[in-house]
Amino acid sequence: MTSAWGAALDAIEFNLTSTEAALASGSAPPVSPPVTVPSEPLPEGLAPRAQALAALTQRLETQAAAARERLRDGLRSLPARRVGAPAPSTGNVVDIGA
Repeated sequence: MTSAWGAALDAIEFNLTSTEAALASGSAPPVSPPVTVPSEPLPEGLAPRAQALAALTQRLETQAAAARERLRDGLRSLPARRVGAPAPSTGNVVDIGA
């Protein structure tokens, strides 16, 4: 039981630290596979680690939201650019009988 929860917490921690590094470097976060959480209750001895990972998750969510707002503000500050309608397409006539 504990080993399944330990593996699940290891996977969660790996995903979170990868995301944290990506946010710090300004790169795209990696695509992480979903973590399978054991169906049995979390062992009491692993509760502090799970709580620490939940706190890290909340910090990363806050950082990601702030980065999103900075990006949104940056995009809003760009001058508006109107894109005109594309020029009408004119066909080319090819005389294949010549």
